[in-house]
Amino acid sequence: MNILLTFDYELFFNETDYSENEVLIGPTYMLDSIMSQYGINGTFFVDMSSIVRYEQLGMSSFPIMVKEQIETLYRRGNDIQLHTHPHWYNSYYERGKWNFDNQKYCLSSFSDAEVRSIVKHEKEQLEKMLKAHHEEYSCTAFRAGGFCVQPFNIMDSALFDAGIKVDSSILTGGFLDNGIHRYDFRKVPRQDRYSWTMLDENLHSINELPIGVIENKFLKFYIWKIMERLNTGELKGKPSDTKKNETQWLLKVRDRIKAAWNEPLLLCLDQIHYLAMIKALSFIEKKNKKASVVILMHPKFLTDPVLENFKKFIDEVKTNHSTWCFKTIRDVENDV
Repeated sequence: MNILLTFDYELFFNETDYSENEVLIGPTYMLDSIMSQYGINGTFFVDMSSIVRYEQLGMSSFPIMVKEQIETLYRRGNDIQLHTHPHWYNSYYERGKWNFDNQKYCLSSFSDAEVRSIVKHEKEQLEKMLKAHHEEYSCTAFRAGGFCVQPFNIMDSALFDAGIKVDSSILTGGFLDNGIHRYDFRKVPRQDRYSWTMLDENLHSINELPIGVIENKFLKFYIWKIMERLNTGELKGKPSDTKKNETQWLLKVRDRIKAAWNEPLLLCLDQIHYLAMIKALSFIEKKNKKASVVILMHPKFLTDPVLENFKKFIDEVKTNHSTWCFKTIRDVENDV
């Protein structure tokens, strides 16, 4: 079984008192250092919307740090791919803080032409950052911010036109629509990889590597209620607020109740304990010994307990699960 460690390389979209270096650059180097110790690599999905917006406003220090870091990551064997959070384009910087307009959180909030332009431009900018010293590099995979990769026909055209071969945005079984943040994956194939032609025969052959989930209700209950929970500690910022303010607290209560039973359990190492992750992966392996399972992490959510959880997970796999192999998206992109 293949384990694909993937990292959404992005800043906070809400309040934070920490610098870009403290939120993203430093934690990313810590994660890469752990992987280097074990001789493995991961896939970093770089949020290019933020980089482009910083450059548009003449704020060059952060893009320079990112360029230096992703060159280091790539040189060490990591995979670098495209991530996008398009609400950055309507955000502005004032009095030392970013102000975000989450009404444009999803790519579907933009016109078809704008979606194609955003994906194409960001892919070109990412390639430009790496090709200066690595001519062989090309961006071939994409992850939509917040899993917002629908409508499929619009995203299919945008990805195909940009030369993207692989998507890793789908949260199998997931559903959300609060007026700002929306996706519906309740009817997608229950497979670890497939072509978008299975979603609609009129789409191009974009290969999907969905983010790993557990839909089995009894296993979800066991993991959340019986197994040890991960105490993440204090974060360096607040998660993005994509709910309408007047009913925010009601929505949170409702969403928690629904998620406990109906929503899939996201295989995210900054949310669940490493032993719970091992339990989930063992369940998947029993069903498909050749599965490729995409695991999600966010460097911005890195705390001391999360870093320790990450290290213990890798050590457990290396020590007790010899048939599990750590791979990158690029390693398996042609296996669909």
